[in-house]
Amino acid sequence: RNFFVLLNRARSNAAFGRMPGSIDNVLRVVHEMLLLRGYAVERTESPLSVDFEDRRAGVLCRVLVTVDKIYSCNIIQFMSTLRAAGNRRGILVVSAATQAAISVPESQGLDMELMLFEHLAINPTKHRLVPLHELVDQDTARSVASKMGLANLPVLNVNDPVARFLGFRKGTVVRISRGAHSMAMNNIFAIDCYRIVR
Repeated sequence: RNFFVLLNRARSNAAFGRMPGSIDNVLRVVHEMLLLRGYAVERTESPLSVDFEDRRAGVLCRVLVTVDKIYSCNIIQFMSTLRAAGNRRGILVVSAATQAAISVPESQGLDMELMLFEHLAINPTKHRLVPLHELVDQDTARSVASKMGLANLPVLNVNDPVARFLGFRKGTVVRISRGAHSMAMNNIFAIDCYRIVR
């Protein structure tokens, strides 16, 4: 799968100063998000343009930094640009978006994510109360499905902050390891449970 990331930012430092979090913080959290999704930093030509590479597919992902409020027409232009470049999926990170723009990806059937700066104020996977979330491979998913049945699995909402951050898609099976973060320090065993993303 191809990915393209556009990071929208205020045109002036004064305008950006009113937004939640600094641009450095947003860039850091976007970087962490892409690394957790299997990307590696490829090159940085300027602070406003950073390339990432999908390690599994060898696909480049670019982060461009600008700033405007996003409208529904901007979403459609963004996807047209992606398709023209041969990309099929996109992640759009913006400072603000209209309600109509937020509803465009789902209503138009676009394969993209729209994230606001406020979604990237922190990395939710680093919080001490958040257990380890990871996608399972197909063999494990089949094994879990045969033992429990996918219809009987508890649900992880696709809009859950960790699910959004890690890019979990509907229909995927996720392993949640409770106690994994503190296992070494407290000598407790990790408890694995499985969820299906809906």
